[in-house]
Amino acid sequence: MDKLTRYNQKLLAILGTIVFVGISLFVLIGGVTLTLEIVNNFKSNEIENNALRVEPKSDTTDQTGFIREQNISMGRPTLVDTLNSIYLFGVSQVNLRDPELADYHDMAKESFRSSKLNVSYEYPSRFNNIIVYRQKTNTKSLVFNEKVGILRFEARMIGDEQFVLVEGTMADSNNDGKLTASDLTSFFSYRLSDGKLSEVSYSAMGLVDYYLTNESCEVILRFAKDKDGNGEIDRNQEPIYLTQFDLCTNDTSDFLDEGMIRTLQHIID
Repeated sequence: MDKLTRYNQKLLAILGTIVFVGISLFVLIGGVTLTLEIVNNFKSNEIENNALRVEPKSDTTDQTGFIREQNISMGRPTLVDTLNSIYLFGVSQVNLRDPELADYHDMAKESFRSSKLNVSYEYPSRFNNIIVYRQKTNTKSLVFNEKVGILRFEARMIGDEQFVLVEGTMADSNNDGKLTASDLTSFFSYRLSDGKLSEVSYSAMGLVDYYLTNESCEVILRFAKDKDGNGEIDRNQEPIYLTQFDLCTNDTSDFLDEGMIRTLQHIID
């Protein structure tokens, strides 16, 4: 009887320990999950709040001044050409804590110092431009000369040419006052050798993604049709079409001809 009692006591102790460890792990995992969710929500809110705004607020009746609410901010360099020492810098924007009065005529006179921001160029609308820095000649050039909300960009070597490929938007298609991933986006290519910028975009359509074909200049672009006209893309409700784009010649063409598209549609009708 004593042996059985001692055995039951040990068994209960072991079961109690297992239950305690299980509850502790559950609480720990729950706490970590909650923390990650809070951090992710904070990052999402931070990105949304710092989204590139479309129009500055005018401060004078003659439209010579405006209220500056955002300031450019420099990202860290990315080496894209080791032989020629070419770097890319993403240019982002930050919301000013205290908006300031600015003059349109004085904008070109201002100078800015690069800040050390630990940013990633996958963040939607975090960037508004890209600087190409050629270290050997100490020259800097801008990829864009207009306001653009950049969703992502990358440098790719195609044959002997190097390109900067960009997904971004120049139009506030959903009229929320910001250039973000919710707007209809376009595809841009910038050739580093001559600084030529090309754009592929269509009315009432937004870029979904793109694919570089193997060992060629061809890029397959997927554009979604904004059929309901709300200025945004719903990938589950609105159709996606394919476009071929040649980075080397800048030629654009439909991937499928109208006959094949009609055939495909007829099959499911």
